[in-house]
Amino acid sequence: MSDKTKILIIDDEVEILEFLVDCLEDEDFAVTSFENAQEAYQAVKAGEKFDIVMSDFHMKGLDGLSLLKKFNEEGLVDFKFYLCTGDMEYSDKDIIKLNGTGVIAKPYMLDDVIELLKK
Repeated sequence: MSDKTKILIIDDEVEILEFLVDCLEDEDFAVTSFENAQEAYQAVKAGEKFDIVMSDFHMKGLDGLSLLKKFNEEGLVDFKFYLCTGDMEYSDKDIIKLNGTGVIAKPYMLDDVIELLKK
């Protein structure tokens, strides 16, 4: 059994997704990634367990905020959930009200994200 922190990353920008996966794996996280929120939702619904979920907000189809709401409706939020967005219409308070953890503002510094995830 691995003691690594399990992180799920969802972002429809493949370059960003691959970069994050590589960097977080280098930091010894166990990383799973999806290019769309629907696939991520299906994985969690099927019973995959994660310690942290980082989801982009703006994506085609199911967006990050709707994904969090869907997880809530089905009682699936047993992880920290961060919404990643450059659109600052949402605050940590808004996400916390939805049973999430907070917002990671884009553009972000990778070192800041890693530090946050290690807490």
